[in-house]
Amino acid sequence: MRYFLDTLEAAATNPFGMAPSSLYALYHHAMTLLASSRNTNSPSPTFGLSFGHLELTLATTDGAPIPWNTALDFAKKMLDTASRGLIGVGYDAVVVDIALDVTIKVTLRLLFDSPLQPQRET
Repeated sequence: MRYFLDTLEAAATNPFGMAPSSLYALYHHAMTLLASSRNTNSPSPTFGLSFGHLELTLATTDGAPIPWNTALDFAKKMLDTASRGLIGVGYDAVVVDIALDVTIKVTLRLLFDSPLQPQRET
């Protein structure tokens, strides 16, 4: 599996005060939902969630179903990155799983008017 970050804004601090713990919580929540989706939901070409002031979306580029294991692996790698202190205001990334011939666009955005509780969007 290969990851391409088209745009990644990261720094030790940022003007929004986004803590690494917020990103860690987002990716941990994403991993929980993706693991659950892998076992209970039928495949879908999109996956999204809002957590605090962060929104994470995944969508295949051709409308094919997202392989849950590929998405889960990406979330695990980003959780590890967040645990090392990466603070990203937002990014667009492309995940390519060559073995499954699937490309997934991943987007992280900062929301200014968001609910305080995690919500799942599909």
